Amino acid sequence: MNHHRMWASSATASLLLVSLLASVWLSAGSEDPRAAVPARAMAAGDPVAVITELPDYVSNGTWVDISGSESYDTDGFIVNFTWEITFGDTKTYFWGESERFKFRELGLYKINLTVKDNQGNTDDAFTAVVSILDSDYDLMPDWWEMRSFEGLAQDGDGDFDLDGYSNLEEFARGTDPTVKDPQPTFVEMLKENWTYVAVVAGVIAAAVIAMIPILRKRRREREKKKIEAALEIEKALEEK
Repeated sequence: MNHHRMWASSATASLLLVSLLASVWLSAGSEDPRAAVPARAMAAGDPVAVITELPDYVSNGTWVDISGSESYDTDGFIVNFTWEITFGDTKTYFWGESERFKFRELGLYKINLTVKDNQGNTDDAFTAVVSILDSDYDLMPDWWEMRSFEGLAQDGDGDFDLDGYSNLEEFARGTDPTVKDPQPTFVEMLKENWTYVAVVAGVIAAAVIAMIPILRKRRREREKKKIEAALEIEKALEEK
């Protein structure tokens, strides 16, 4: 137990340190580091790189959609998207308009998007995301708890909106844990749990099949006893 508390304290301290460093890094300088950083003076008709807004913090292990779909060019069209995601000394590259990225490790991720138009002009946009722990160990990402409950007081087994679905189930289903969801119908329950229904049906069928020989044997024994009793009665009557 002491080891767990020491580890939790260490993890919390690391989380605070990472968050502090990220905040200092993001606030350093007079310019907003999340704003586009053009490689040259922008002229009319140049492309404009735009990274769709991302959360400041995500729990490690979370998949996030990273999109440049809001980028545009007023006198042409964008022909190329280049993503450069830097984590420590590691750089990862993607070339799609939208990509799905997993924040596997704890720390600061710097994300740069470069777009090129059909005239060869380019523009850059930049943002950063900090990957943090599921600090209360309830299997729900901290960012989701903060967004949903404005704090980390709820646990996975709780049912904030009292609709019969736990907070963890709401997270897994992608529903709002603060809004009561209607209960599923019997058919919907069967569809959602068809594997369990199939297993139970199979067990029942196997049990019935296994019982058939036993039931037949018992029926034959009862019939035999009835015949023996009838013969004894008949013999008794003949003796009289």
